[in-house]
Amino acid sequence: MEQIYFYFNSRYCINCNSCRVSCQTNNNTGFEINRREVVVHYKGVFPDVERYSLSVACNHCENPACIKVCAKKAIIKNSNNGIVTVNEQDCIYCKRCVAACPYGTPQKDEIKKKL
Repeated sequence: MEQIYFYFNSRYCINCNSCRVSCQTNNNTGFEINRREVVVHYKGVFPDVERYSLSVACNHCENPACIKVCAKKAIIKNSNNGIVTVNEQDCIYCKRCVAACPYGTPQKDEIKKKL
């Protein structure tokens, strides 16, 4: 299986959130759903502080915890490319995947009552 991934080089990130907006556009999600998020981290103690940004999203884990706990098997991992997706029509909004994901990736859509 070929694993598709998102390459991110924090050296060039200026925290513009274009990756997040592009993700929202490509996935047709509303403003409140952030499947990709830019997190700002600080390292050091004043006055020697470094700031860096990190673009984070689903890690498409090798053995995703979210899949194991999904009540309706609405989350699948593509066997050809390793991408983890949620079938919105099958999702019953039990939010077990949200609790199981160690990265906090699944995003709840409170309006649609889906992930």
